[in-house]
Amino acid sequence: MASFMLLEQQGGRVFDPPNGPSGYARTASQNRKPYATLDGHLSVVIYTDAQWQRFFELAGSSELITDDRFKDIGARTRHIDQLYGLVAEVMSRRTTADWLVALRRADIPVMPLRTVEELFDDEHLRETGFFRQVEHPSEGPLVQARFPLRFSHGLDEVPPAPRQGQHTRSVLQEIGLTDAEIAELERTGAAQPPSS
Repeated sequence: MASFMLLEQQGGRVFDPPNGPSGYARTASQNRKPYATLDGHLSVVIYTDAQWQRFFELAGSSELITDDRFKDIGARTRHIDQLYGLVAEVMSRRTTADWLVALRRADIPVMPLRTVEELFDDEHLRETGFFRQVEHPSEGPLVQARFPLRFSHGLDEVPPAPRQGQHTRSVLQEIGLTDAEIAELERTGAAQPPSS
């Protein structure tokens, strides 16, 4: 996770010695978060000059296209809290469905924010086979999220969690204990035998 975050947040600390602080003002803004709509939340990434121009037009604020605070990436970054605050105010005026249609037509990246419960019915996750049903030896059928990475060789799926004591005997044998020693540890309760 640290590696993922540092891709964008390492900032001036990428140089040795550092030529500035870590962090990225645009993503550190207190207003950079999913935006509330009339009936939900949307994650929106308005980034290029052209995307901002189209957004200002959708917002009914085309005069902001030439506003010195927002005319290019440098100006927008210097006024980022104000800019994202404006986006938050504009997004609150329409429904999630309305914004999804408008922003997609304007070629502005947008996705609805899902609740955990909504993930189970998400069309994309369903089509990609994100959830799988597995048979657990003691718990029966379970629904699990698939392992998020795919490799050409090796582990493709994470097996169900082992039952309590399932590997106790093999671990103790691996460190050199005899069957009699393991049986004695189980008898005294010092080692957990496999649950049935």
